[in-house]
Amino acid sequence: MFLELDYKISDWLFSLGRVLPLPAVIFAATWLIWILVVYLVMVSFFSSRRKRIFLLARSMAAVALTIAINAVITWLCWRYRPFVTLDFKPLLQPLFLDHSFPSSHAAIAWALAGSIWFHHKKNALLALLAAALISVGRVLAGVHYLSDVLAGGFIGLIVAWLVLKISLKIPPISRQQK
Repeated sequence: MFLELDYKISDWLFSLGRVLPLPAVIFAATWLIWILVVYLVMVSFFSSRRKRIFLLARSMAAVALTIAINAVITWLCWRYRPFVTLDFKPLLQPLFLDHSFPSSHAAIAWALAGSIWFHHKKNALLALLAAALISVGRVLAGVHYLSDVLAGGFIGLIVAWLVLKISLKIPPISRQQK
């Protein structure tokens, strides 16, 4: 039942992607993630040196761990991209015709947005909105099912939270210890 609902909602979003302006869908699905990275750097730039280091280090750790977890899940739960399964032309051609589940774009976007959220709640709204637009853009473009981006988003947020919790348990290095 869940997969049937996933396919119906995804199919509706695939159709919606065809009537929306193509440049907007392509931008959300491919380029917005880079703007999110720039936004992360900007947020860190306007932070204290200590917060900047923590934000960037935790974000990089969250992204690296997210990519590793996605690789394992992909290997365990292989699912072809919707345009391969449903035989339609996607709005953008992914570099690889590999896996669909979970969405790496969504996972990375939500890991970055989660990292910003856990550090700067007042600056997180734009990051969370960007992550949501990236996720929806991937479905509108026809390269992921809705469940792919939901799973990727969940993984990204959980990993960002875990990285934060683990890093808080690591004692800081003082200048005297060096």
